Amino acid sequence: MQTSTTDARYIPQMYSMLVLAARHDNLVAAKLFENRTSDGVKGSSVQFPIKSLHAAVEWAEGKRLTDNLNATTESYKNIAMDQEYVSPFHITKRLKGQSLYDSIALSAKESVYAVEKEIDTQILSNVTDFTNTPINGIGESVTSENVVAAKEVLDLALVPDADRFYIFNPKTRSDLLNLEKGYFTSIDYAQEKAMATGHIGYILGDPVYFTNNLPKATGGSPAGEYNMNIYAHKQSIGVVLQRDAEYEIEYDIDTQGWIGNTSALWGSGVLRTDHGVIINGR
Repeated sequence: MQTSTTDARYIPQMYSMLVLAARHDNLVAAKLFENRTSDGVKGSSVQFPIKSLHAAVEWAEGKRLTDNLNATTESYKNIAMDQEYVSPFHITKRLKGQSLYDSIALSAKESVYAVEKEIDTQILSNVTDFTNTPINGIGESVTSENVVAAKEVLDLALVPDADRFYIFNPKTRSDLLNLEKGYFTSIDYAQEKAMATGHIGYILGDPVYFTNNLPKATGGSPAGEYNMNIYAHKQSIGVVLQRDAEYEIEYDIDTQGWIGNTSALWGSGVLRTDHGVIINGR
């Protein structure tokens, strides 16, 4: 039997005009916590004033108000501007000319995202400084009881109801969706059925966010990696983006190509250690 001629060398191989760009998860942390970026701060560090709670005293006839003044005790959290990250890339003139795609635009998008993801990750790393005892066992699935218990922790610490939120990792989202009776997909508990659609919504009156940038740790028996989730108040962590993700590009004649880069300079730290609690997960 003769072998048929395929003419394979004469059949061109073409790339699709559709580029499968990297798929990005949600970046949420910088916009949720106490952010002083708009202050236009300068210097190598920023001080966040922390006002003490006042006390009420019983009034006694004949006394003056000035006899019972609350002590004006203020403290502050000093946040160093020590987080500076870059994400540079180089596109040659030849590559730009031969590529079917806008290689500079694609690289620029990935460069910006890489720095933004680092900002989110660094901010969320502060949650390990919360002083409330973590809820749930290490490596265990999150239950509705855990979610309610987290709310109780902040209630007992007299944390204001407004500006609280949950941040879950994707494994915990699966745990909540798999609860019996559709507890967290019911319109009674999640406005606009947000948990069912996977979009940002509400649980027990508080907004819910999902991200892959929460801290992970190792523990349990046998030891293994597990994810953390949090329930927190806006003032639990302070954030200052002294230089937000900034993209620059220029043509370099020496390397015959374009050098692009995204950079950012920021700092973050825990302001009120009792204003957040970790919910251990899988």
